[in-house]
Amino acid sequence: NAKTDADRLLVASTSECETKTQAAELSQAELTAATASRERWMDAFTVRTGTPLTLQELDGLLARDEVWIQTERDALRQLDEAVTAAESACQVYAEQLQQHVNTQPTQDEEQAVLTALQAISEELNGAKSNLSSAQAVILSDDTRRVQNVELMEQIRQQDAKADPWRKLNELLGSSDGAKFRMIAQRRTLDLLLRYANHQLNNLAVRYRLERLPESLNLIVIDRDMGDERRSIHSLSGGESFLVSLALALGLASLTSNRLRIESLFIDEGFGSLDPETLNTAMSALMHLEAQGRKVGVISHVTEMTDAISVQIKVVKGRGGASRIVVPGDQTSAEVELSAVMADTTAEPARNDSPEILGNRLVELLQRELQAGKDRVSSKSLRDELGCDPKAFKAAQAWLGGRIVVDGRSLKLNDAIGT
Repeated sequence: NAKTDADRLLVASTSECETKTQAAELSQAELTAATASRERWMDAFTVRTGTPLTLQELDGLLARDEVWIQTERDALRQLDEAVTAAESACQVYAEQLQQHVNTQPTQDEEQAVLTALQAISEELNGAKSNLSSAQAVILSDDTRRVQNVELMEQIRQQDAKADPWRKLNELLGSSDGAKFRMIAQRRTLDLLLRYANHQLNNLAVRYRLERLPESLNLIVIDRDMGDERRSIHSLSGGESFLVSLALALGLASLTSNRLRIESLFIDEGFGSLDPETLNTAMSALMHLEAQGRKVGVISHVTEMTDAISVQIKVVKGRGGASRIVVPGDQTSAEVELSAVMADTTAEPARNDSPEILGNRLVELLQRELQAGKDRVSSKSLRDELGCDPKAFKAAQAWLGGRIVVDGRSLKLNDAIGT
Protein backbone atom coordinates (compact mmCIF):
# COMPACT_ATOMS: atom_id res chain seq x y z
CA ASN A 1 0.00 0.00 0.00
CA ALA A 2 2.80 2.34 0.73
CA LYS A 3 4.26 1.66 -2.69
CA THR A 4 0.98 2.35 -4.31
CA ASP A 5 0.62 5.60 -2.44
CA ALA A 6 4.18 6.54 -3.38
CA ASP A 7 3.48 5.83 -7.06
CA ARG A 8 0.35 7.88 -6.95
CA LEU A 9 2.25 10.68 -5.25
CA LEU A 10 5.00 10.41 -7.87
CA VAL A 11 2.52 10.56 -10.69
CA ALA A 12 0.87 13.57 -9.12
CA SER A 13 4.18 15.32 -8.54
CA THR A 14 5.28 14.56 -12.06
CA SER A 15 2.01 15.95 -13.45
CA GLU A 16 2.31 19.05 -11.27
CA CYS A 17 5.93 19.50 -12.37
CA GLU A 18 4.90 19.32 -16.00
CA THR A 19 2.12 21.79 -15.41
CA LYS A 20 4.42 24.24 -13.67
CA THR A 21 7.03 23.73 -16.38
CA GLN A 22 4.45 24.57 -19.01
CA ALA A 23 3.37 27.62 -16.97
CA ALA A 24 6.97 28.73 -16.64
CA GLU A 25 7.47 28.35 -20.34
CA LEU A 26 4.33 30.37 -21.00
CA SER A 27 5.44 33.07 -18.59
CA GLN A 28 8.84 33.10 -20.23
CA ALA A 29 7.20 33.56 -23.64
CA GLU A 30 5.02 36.36 -22.30
CA LEU A 31 8.09 37.94 -20.72
CA THR A 32 9.91 37.77 -24.01
CA ALA A 33 6.98 39.32 -25.88
CA ALA A 34 6.61 42.05 -23.24
CA THR A 35 10.33 42.76 -23.44
CA ALA A 36 10.15 43.03 -27.23
CA SER A 37 7.09 45.30 -26.99
CA ARG A 38 8.91 47.47 -24.45
CA GLU A 39 11.90 47.75 -26.70
CA ARG A 40 9.73 48.71 -29.64
CA TRP A 41 7.91 51.38 -27.53
CA MET A 42 11.21 52.78 -26.28
CA ASP A 43 12.52 52.97 -29.84
CA ALA A 44 9.35 54.71 -31.02
CA PHE A 45 9.56 57.15 -28.09
CA THR A 46 13.13 57.95 -28.99
CA VAL A 47 12.17 58.52 -32.63
CA ARG A 48 9.14 60.68 -31.70
CA THR A 49 10.77 62.85 -29.07
CA GLY A 50 14.36 62.72 -30.19
CA THR A 51 15.38 61.87 -26.61
CA PRO A 52 16.76 58.39 -25.81
CA LEU A 53 15.10 56.64 -22.88
CA THR A 54 17.03 54.03 -20.83
CA LEU A 55 15.53 51.12 -18.95
CA GLN A 56 16.52 52.63 -15.63
CA GLU A 57 14.79 55.92 -16.52
CA LEU A 58 11.68 54.01 -17.60
CA ASP A 59 11.69 52.06 -14.33
CA GLY A 60 11.99 55.34 -12.46
CA LEU A 61 9.04 56.82 -14.36
CA LEU A 62 6.92 53.71 -13.79
CA ALA A 63 7.68 53.92 -10.09
CA ARG A 64 5.81 57.31 -9.92
CA ASP A 65 2.41 57.43 -8.22
CA GLU A 66 -0.96 58.49 -9.76
CA VAL A 67 -0.79 62.07 -8.35
CA TRP A 68 2.52 62.74 -10.05
CA ILE A 69 1.23 61.37 -13.31
CA GLN A 70 -1.91 63.57 -13.12
CA THR A 71 0.25 66.60 -12.35
CA GLU A 72 2.44 65.89 -15.34
CA ARG A 73 -0.60 65.44 -17.55
CA ASP A 74 -1.99 68.80 -16.45
CA ALA A 75 1.36 70.43 -17.15
CA LEU A 76 1.46 68.83 -20.57
CA ARG A 77 -2.08 70.02 -21.33
CA GLN A 78 -1.17 73.57 -20.33
CA LEU A 79 1.90 73.38 -22.53
CA ASP A 80 -0.25 72.16 -25.43
CA GLU A 81 -2.69 75.00 -24.87
CA ALA A 82 0.14 77.51 -24.72
CA VAL A 83 1.58 76.10 -27.91
CA THR A 84 -1.84 76.33 -29.62
CA ALA A 85 -2.29 79.95 -28.45
CA ALA A 86 1.20 80.83 -29.58
CA GLU A 87 0.57 79.28 -32.98
CA SER A 88 -2.73 81.25 -33.32
CA ALA A 89 -1.02 84.50 -32.31
CA CYS A 90 1.82 83.76 -34.67
CA GLN A 91 -0.66 83.24 -37.50
CA VAL A 92 -2.45 86.53 -36.68
CA TYR A 93 0.86 88.38 -36.54
CA ALA A 94 1.91 86.83 -39.80
CA GLU A 95 -1.34 87.98 -41.44
CA GLN A 96 -0.89 91.49 -40.02
CA LEU A 97 2.65 91.56 -41.25
CA GLN A 98 1.55 90.50 -44.71
CA GLN A 99 -1.23 93.12 -44.68
CA HIS A 100 1.25 95.79 -43.60
CA VAL A 101 3.59 94.77 -46.38
CA ASN A 102 0.76 94.90 -48.90
CA THR A 103 -0.53 98.33 -47.73
CA GLN A 104 2.69 100.09 -46.85
CA PRO A 105 2.47 103.71 -48.08
CA THR A 106 5.78 103.74 -49.85
CA GLN A 107 8.40 101.51 -51.27
CA ASP A 108 11.15 104.03 -50.60
CA GLU A 109 14.28 103.26 -48.75
CA GLU A 110 14.49 103.81 -45.01
CA GLN A 111 16.69 106.88 -45.38
CA ALA A 112 14.20 108.57 -47.71
CA VAL A 113 11.38 107.85 -45.31
CA LEU A 114 13.37 109.23 -42.41
CA THR A 115 14.14 112.40 -44.39
CA ALA A 116 10.45 112.88 -45.19
CA LEU A 117 9.58 112.25 -41.55
CA GLN A 118 12.04 114.93 -40.50
CA ALA A 119 10.48 117.44 -42.91
CA ILE A 120 6.96 116.60 -41.68
CA SER A 121 8.12 116.94 -38.07
CA GLU A 122 9.51 120.40 -38.81
CA GLU A 123 6.26 121.39 -40.53
CA LEU A 124 4.30 120.06 -37.55
CA ASN A 125 6.43 122.10 -35.16
CA GLY A 126 5.80 125.22 -37.28
CA ALA A 127 2.04 124.53 -37.25
CA LYS A 128 2.13 124.10 -33.48
CA SER A 129 3.96 127.43 -33.20
CA ASN A 130 1.31 129.12 -35.38
CA LEU A 131 -1.40 127.50 -33.29
CA SER A 132 0.12 128.89 -30.13
CA SER A 133 0.28 132.37 -31.68
CA ALA A 134 -3.36 132.11 -32.86
CA GLN A 135 -4.48 130.93 -29.43
CA ALA A 136 -2.69 133.91 -27.88
CA VAL A 137 -4.48 136.27 -30.28
CA ILE A 138 -7.85 134.64 -29.49
CA LEU A 139 -7.17 134.92 -25.78
CA SER A 140 -6.28 138.59 -26.21
CA ASP A 141 -9.46 139.13 -28.29
CA ASP A 142 -11.61 137.41 -25.66
CA THR A 143 -10.10 139.64 -23.01
CA ARG A 144 -10.86 142.75 -25.06
CA ARG A 145 -14.41 141.56 -25.72
CA VAL A 146 -14.99 141.16 -22.00
CA GLN A 147 -13.58 144.63 -21.44
CA ASN A 148 -15.77 146.12 -24.23
CA VAL A 149 -19.13 144.66 -23.15
CA GLU A 150 -20.46 148.10 -22.28
CA LEU A 151 -19.34 149.53 -25.61
CA MET A 152 -20.99 146.64 -27.49
CA GLU A 153 -24.25 147.26 -25.62
CA GLN A 154 -24.15 150.92 -26.63
CA ILE A 155 -23.53 149.91 -30.24
CA ARG A 156 -26.49 147.51 -30.08
CA GLN A 157 -28.77 150.22 -28.73
CA GLN A 158 -27.67 152.68 -31.41
CA ASP A 159 -28.13 150.01 -34.07
CA ALA A 160 -31.67 149.38 -32.82
CA LYS A 161 -32.39 153.11 -33.10
CA ALA A 162 -30.93 153.21 -36.60
CA ASP A 163 -32.88 150.15 -37.81
CA PRO A 164 -36.13 152.06 -38.65
CA TRP A 165 -34.11 154.64 -40.58
CA ARG A 166 -32.24 151.87 -42.36
CA LYS A 167 -35.51 150.24 -43.40
CA LEU A 168 -36.88 153.62 -44.48
CA ASN A 169 -33.72 154.17 -46.52
CA GLU A 170 -34.23 150.79 -48.23
CA LEU A 171 -37.78 151.79 -49.15
CA LEU A 172 -37.31 155.46 -50.05
CA GLY A 173 -33.63 156.32 -50.02
CA SER A 174 -31.59 156.94 -53.14
CA SER A 175 -28.93 159.46 -54.06
CA ASP A 176 -31.09 161.09 -56.72
CA GLY A 177 -34.47 160.71 -54.95
CA ALA A 178 -35.74 158.32 -57.62
CA LYS A 179 -37.31 155.87 -55.16
CA PHE A 180 -39.39 158.46 -53.34
CA ARG A 181 -40.25 160.20 -56.58
CA MET A 182 -41.47 156.91 -58.03
CA ILE A 183 -43.65 156.24 -54.96
CA ALA A 184 -45.19 159.72 -55.19
CA GLN A 185 -45.76 159.30 -58.92
CA ARG A 186 -47.43 155.93 -58.45
CA ARG A 187 -49.67 157.38 -55.74
CA THR A 188 -50.65 160.32 -57.93
CA LEU A 189 -51.26 158.01 -60.88
CA ASP A 190 -53.53 155.82 -58.73
CA LEU A 191 -55.61 158.89 -57.83
CA LEU A 192 -55.71 159.94 -61.47
CA LEU A 193 -56.88 156.47 -62.52
CA ARG A 194 -59.66 156.56 -59.95
CA TYR A 195 -61.01 159.78 -61.46
CA ALA A 196 -60.33 158.56 -65.01
CA ASN A 197 -62.18 155.28 -64.46
CA HIS A 198 -65.16 157.23 -63.15
CA GLN A 199 -65.22 159.22 -66.41
CA LEU A 200 -64.46 156.11 -68.51
CA ASN A 201 -67.46 154.39 -66.97
CA ASN A 202 -69.63 157.02 -68.69
CA LEU A 203 -67.71 156.90 -71.97
CA ALA A 204 -67.05 153.17 -72.38
CA VAL A 205 -68.31 150.97 -69.56
CA ARG A 206 -66.49 148.02 -71.13
CA TYR A 207 -63.04 149.21 -70.06
CA ARG A 208 -61.26 149.97 -66.78
CA LEU A 209 -57.72 151.27 -66.37
CA GLU A 210 -55.22 149.81 -63.91
CA ARG A 211 -51.58 150.40 -63.11
CA LEU A 212 -49.07 147.58 -63.30
CA PRO A 213 -47.56 146.86 -59.87
CA GLU A 214 -44.27 148.63 -59.10
CA SER A 215 -44.37 150.67 -62.32
CA LEU A 216 -46.07 153.61 -64.05
CA ASN A 217 -47.32 151.55 -66.99
CA LEU A 218 -51.04 151.12 -67.62
CA ILE A 219 -53.14 148.17 -68.71
CA VAL A 220 -56.79 147.95 -69.75
CA ILE A 221 -59.26 145.58 -68.09
CA ASP A 222 -61.78 144.37 -70.69
CA ARG A 223 -64.98 143.61 -68.77
CA ASP A 224 -66.72 142.15 -71.82
CA MET A 225 -63.93 139.55 -72.11
CA GLY A 226 -64.07 138.28 -68.53
CA ASP A 227 -61.82 141.03 -67.12
CA GLU A 228 -59.02 140.18 -69.55
CA ARG A 229 -55.90 142.25 -69.00
CA ARG A 230 -54.94 143.97 -72.25
CA SER A 231 -52.12 146.24 -73.27
CA ILE A 232 -53.11 149.82 -74.03
CA HIS A 233 -51.41 149.33 -77.40
CA SER A 234 -54.08 146.76 -78.32
CA LEU A 235 -56.82 149.42 -78.31
CA SER A 236 -58.25 150.64 -81.57
CA GLY A 237 -58.12 154.29 -82.58
CA GLY A 238 -61.59 155.02 -81.24
CA GLU A 239 -60.94 153.15 -77.98
CA SER A 240 -57.63 154.97 -77.50
CA PHE A 241 -59.42 158.30 -78.01
CA LEU A 242 -62.01 157.45 -75.34
CA VAL A 243 -59.33 156.34 -72.89
CA SER A 244 -57.31 159.51 -73.55
CA LEU A 245 -60.43 161.62 -73.07
CA ALA A 246 -61.16 159.84 -69.76
CA LEU A 247 -57.59 160.47 -68.58
CA ALA A 248 -57.86 164.15 -69.52
CA LEU A 249 -61.15 164.48 -67.64
CA GLY A 250 -59.66 162.57 -64.69
CA LEU A 251 -56.71 164.97 -64.66
CA ALA A 252 -59.14 167.88 -64.58
CA SER A 253 -60.94 166.29 -61.61
CA LEU A 254 -57.63 165.56 -59.89
CA THR A 255 -56.62 169.23 -59.95
CA SER A 256 -60.11 170.52 -59.10
CA ASN A 257 -59.30 170.77 -55.40
CA ARG A 258 -56.76 173.50 -56.16
CA LEU A 259 -57.88 174.89 -59.51
CA ARG A 260 -61.25 175.08 -61.22
CA ILE A 261 -60.89 173.99 -64.84
CA GLU A 262 -63.80 175.59 -66.64
CA SER A 263 -62.78 174.89 -70.23
CA LEU A 264 -61.74 171.82 -72.16
CA PHE A 265 -60.33 171.95 -75.70
CA ILE A 266 -59.97 168.83 -77.84
CA ASP A 267 -57.86 169.07 -80.96
CA GLU A 268 -58.74 166.50 -83.65
CA GLY A 269 -58.84 162.79 -82.83
CA PHE A 270 -62.48 162.35 -83.90
CA GLY A 271 -61.68 161.28 -87.44
CA SER A 272 -60.63 157.77 -86.28
CA LEU A 273 -63.94 157.09 -84.49
CA ASP A 274 -66.69 154.91 -85.87
CA PRO A 275 -70.25 156.40 -85.77
CA GLU A 276 -71.20 154.59 -82.53
CA THR A 277 -68.02 155.63 -80.71
CA LEU A 278 -68.34 159.16 -82.09
CA ASN A 279 -71.88 159.33 -80.72
CA THR A 280 -70.64 158.11 -77.32
CA ALA A 281 -67.90 160.75 -77.28
CA MET A 282 -70.39 163.47 -78.24
CA SER A 283 -72.73 162.39 -75.45
CA ALA A 284 -69.89 162.61 -72.95
CA LEU A 285 -68.96 166.09 -74.15
CA MET A 286 -72.59 167.18 -73.91
CA HIS A 287 -72.66 165.85 -70.36
CA LEU A 288 -69.61 167.94 -69.51
CA GLU A 289 -71.29 170.98 -71.01
CA ALA A 290 -74.35 170.30 -68.88
CA GLN A 291 -72.10 170.40 -65.81
CA GLY A 292 -71.18 173.99 -66.61
CA ARG A 293 -67.92 173.44 -68.41
CA LYS A 294 -67.04 174.96 -71.75
CA VAL A 295 -65.99 172.35 -74.28
CA GLY A 296 -64.16 173.44 -77.42
CA VAL A 297 -63.67 170.94 -80.23
CA ILE A 298 -61.29 171.42 -83.14
CA SER A 299 -62.30 168.97 -85.84
CA HIS A 300 -62.99 168.48 -89.53
CA VAL A 301 -65.60 165.71 -89.01
CA THR A 302 -68.86 166.69 -90.68
CA GLU A 303 -71.02 164.76 -88.18
CA MET A 304 -69.61 166.83 -85.34
CA THR A 305 -70.05 170.04 -87.28
CA ASP A 306 -73.73 169.25 -87.73
CA ALA A 307 -74.18 168.31 -84.07
CA ILE A 308 -72.57 171.42 -82.57
CA SER A 309 -74.69 174.53 -82.82
CA VAL A 310 -72.16 177.12 -81.67
CA GLN A 311 -69.28 177.21 -84.12
CA ILE A 312 -66.30 179.31 -85.03
CA LYS A 313 -64.85 178.60 -88.44
CA VAL A 314 -61.35 179.52 -89.53
CA VAL A 315 -61.38 180.12 -93.28
CA LYS A 316 -58.16 180.16 -95.26
CA GLY A 317 -57.92 183.24 -97.46
CA ARG A 318 -55.61 184.44 -100.14
CA GLY A 319 -52.02 185.36 -99.53
CA GLY A 320 -51.74 183.08 -96.50
CA ALA A 321 -54.19 185.15 -94.42
CA SER A 322 -56.99 183.52 -92.42
CA ARG A 323 -60.26 184.88 -91.17
CA ILE A 324 -62.84 183.87 -88.60
CA VAL A 325 -66.45 183.28 -89.59
CA VAL A 326 -69.17 182.82 -86.98
CA PRO A 327 -72.11 181.03 -88.65
CA GLY A 328 -75.47 182.58 -87.83
CA ASP A 329 -74.03 186.03 -87.03
CA GLN A 330 -76.55 188.58 -88.31
CA THR A 331 -73.87 191.11 -89.16
CA SER A 332 -71.71 188.49 -90.90
CA ALA A 333 -68.75 190.02 -89.16
CA GLU A 334 -65.44 188.85 -90.45
CA VAL A 335 -62.32 189.93 -88.63
CA GLU A 336 -58.68 189.14 -88.91
CA LEU A 337 -57.58 186.17 -86.80
CA SER A 338 -55.07 188.18 -84.83
CA ALA A 339 -57.63 190.76 -83.84
CA VAL A 340 -60.11 188.16 -82.73
CA MET A 341 -57.50 186.38 -80.58
CA ALA A 342 -56.69 189.68 -78.92
CA ASP A 343 -60.34 190.30 -78.13
CA THR A 344 -60.89 186.88 -76.61
CA THR A 345 -58.80 187.72 -73.57
CA ALA A 346 -61.70 189.47 -71.91
CA GLU A 347 -63.33 187.36 -69.15
CA PRO A 348 -67.08 186.76 -69.26
CA ALA A 349 -69.27 188.20 -66.59
CA ARG A 350 -69.85 185.86 -63.66
CA ASN A 351 -73.21 185.31 -62.05
CA ASP A 352 -72.82 185.05 -58.25
CA SER A 353 -76.48 184.60 -57.35
CA PRO A 354 -77.05 182.21 -54.39
CA GLU A 355 -79.23 179.90 -56.50
CA ILE A 356 -76.64 179.40 -59.25
CA LEU A 357 -73.78 179.07 -56.76
CA GLY A 358 -75.84 176.67 -54.63
CA ASN A 359 -76.62 174.39 -57.59
CA ARG A 360 -72.99 174.39 -58.67
CA LEU A 361 -71.93 173.65 -55.09
CA VAL A 362 -74.23 170.60 -55.00
CA GLU A 363 -72.82 169.42 -58.34
CA LEU A 364 -69.26 169.67 -56.97
CA LEU A 365 -70.16 167.72 -53.83
CA GLN A 366 -71.91 165.04 -55.92
CA ARG A 367 -68.88 164.74 -58.18
CA GLU A 368 -66.48 164.31 -55.27
CA LEU A 369 -68.87 161.83 -53.61
CA GLN A 370 -68.84 159.70 -56.77
CA ALA A 371 -65.04 159.89 -56.71
CA GLY A 372 -65.01 158.52 -53.15
CA LYS A 373 -64.73 161.76 -51.11
CA ASP A 374 -67.76 162.32 -48.86
CA ARG A 375 -66.55 165.73 -47.64
CA VAL A 376 -64.66 168.63 -49.29
CA SER A 377 -62.95 171.59 -47.66
CA SER A 378 -64.87 174.89 -47.86
CA LYS A 379 -61.83 176.74 -49.17
CA SER A 380 -61.32 174.41 -52.13
CA LEU A 381 -65.04 174.63 -52.97
CA ARG A 382 -64.97 178.43 -52.78
CA ASP A 383 -61.82 178.55 -54.94
CA GLU A 384 -63.37 176.26 -57.53
CA LEU A 385 -66.58 178.29 -57.62
CA GLY A 386 -64.51 181.47 -57.88
CA CYS A 387 -66.71 183.45 -55.47
CA ASP A 388 -66.03 185.53 -52.39
CA PRO A 389 -66.78 184.29 -48.83
CA LYS A 390 -69.95 186.39 -48.61
CA ALA A 391 -71.46 184.89 -51.78
CA PHE A 392 -70.35 181.41 -50.65
CA LYS A 393 -72.17 181.78 -47.31
CA ALA A 394 -75.24 183.07 -49.15
CA ALA A 395 -75.22 179.91 -51.32
CA GLN A 396 -74.95 177.78 -48.16
CA ALA A 397 -77.88 179.57 -46.61
CA TRP A 398 -79.93 179.07 -49.81
CA LEU A 399 -79.22 175.30 -49.74
CA GLY A 400 -80.23 175.03 -46.10
CA GLY A 401 -80.36 171.41 -44.87
CA ARG A 402 -79.22 169.89 -48.19
CA ILE A 403 -75.60 170.25 -47.07
CA VAL A 404 -73.94 169.68 -43.69
CA VAL A 405 -71.04 171.68 -42.25
CA ASP A 406 -68.36 169.32 -40.87
CA GLY A 407 -65.65 171.50 -39.31
CA ARG A 408 -64.05 173.35 -42.21
CA SER A 409 -65.56 170.97 -44.77
CA LEU A 410 -68.95 170.47 -46.39
CA LYS A 411 -70.80 167.29 -47.33
CA LEU A 412 -74.20 166.33 -48.67
CA ASN A 413 -76.93 165.51 -46.18
CA ASP A 414 -77.57 161.78 -46.68
CA ALA A 415 -80.84 161.97 -44.75
CA ILE A 416 -82.36 164.43 -47.24
CA GLY A 417 -80.58 163.16 -50.40
CA THR A 418 -79.66 165.11 -53.49
